[in-house]
Amino acid sequence: TEKKYSNVFAVITEQLKYTEVAKHKWSALALINNILSCTDFIDKRLHYRNILLADGFLSTLERARRYNDIDLNFQIDIFLEKKQYDEEEYLKQFDQNDLLAIGRAIEFQVSE
Repeated sequence: TEKKYSNVFAVITEQLKYTEVAKHKWSALALINNILSCTDFIDKRLHYRNILLADGFLSTLERARRYNDIDLNFQIDIFLEKKQYDEEEYLKQFDQNDLLAIGRAIEFQVSE
């Protein structure tokens, strides 16, 4: 039977989840990081990351860390650092004292 993938990154994340070879995991994560870094708009990067996170990507990264591969860990760090940076930059667009603006920011994130 044909397997249906749940997100646009599924083929890449399958490699990251199920291969036992650290270099294959590294190449899959490097590809994801490159796709994200080439995406100009912060809203789109956040949307892509939300797709990954909804699919349990953080636990996949935690399991990948157990390989203790320096190159793989470097890619994991890049993903997490860029994720945090984009989230902080995104929130700067909104007045943190304006509850309506915060509500719109949350609504935008959830609706994507």
